[in-house]
Amino acid sequence: MQNPSYSGFMDEAGGSLELVLDTTEPVEVRDFSLMLSALASQYDDFLDKTYGQPDSDTRFFVKEVRKGSYIIEMAAIAVGMMDQAIILKQFFELTKGHVRNLLAGEHRSEPVQENKRHIVDMVQAVANSDKGSLTLAFRERNDPDGASDTALVITKDDAGKLTRDFESDLFASEQKEAVFSEERSAPRRVLMRLYQHNQDPNVANKKDRTQHKAIIRDIDDKPKTLSYDTEMVADELQDIVSGRPYQDIIFEVSIAAVYEGERLRIYRLLEIHSWYEE
Repeated sequence: MQNPSYSGFMDEAGGSLELVLDTTEPVEVRDFSLMLSALASQYDDFLDKTYGQPDSDTRFFVKEVRKGSYIIEMAAIAVGMMDQAIILKQFFELTKGHVRNLLAGEHRSEPVQENKRHIVDMVQAVANSDKGSLTLAFRERNDPDGASDTALVITKDDAGKLTRDFESDLFASEQKEAVFSEERSAPRRVLMRLYQHNQDPNVANKKDRTQHKAIIRDIDDKPKTLSYDTEMVADELQDIVSGRPYQDIIFEVSIAAVYEGERLRIYRLLEIHSWYEE
């Protein structure tokens, strides 16, 4: 497809999604880009599952940026398909339904499960803000005011709940998998570096911290999920990394490697002996 002008593209689309990130503070670039890519990924998945069309051409246009708000107008075209506005509105309604189901605790349907990761990525900028909100609305081309009564509004509290619930479910899944497949190696004293860590100390349950990964080069060059033998050692690690760049910290620890058959799955942190900033 040729690259049309902005106005030509919008005319072809027939409608658009308007995404408004309302916050009075700077937004971390990775959170901002994660929000946009997560929405695009959801749209691609929607086209594939609903219309059997895996290849889409999705374009983002920044309509306006003003103090305190980031307003992004997203136009999307499904190549070779008609009724672009209808397709985009269907996607909007489906996304809104998934978010509301997750907030209501209705996680079990397969479509909601499949989109949890994308939705959590979409709201990270709000979850990480001191006070913010995210509004997603579908707008007809000739309706500049849109339909505000049907817009999806995600508050800071909503974003925090979506993130905590996702992390809790992921943690429970990882722990359950570890219980059924766990074949621990003997404890080893090694040097460890954190590859990924959630530094939010305000999780509802400290044992629900997840998305933590570590690299232990004496065992494997690839990052592996890090779990905790006790809540005490989880607290100790949290206290060390709080307010520090965790990527620069080297830990001397005792760990057990957990295998499923011959496949290394996770590291179980048993004890922290010492640490230093590189």
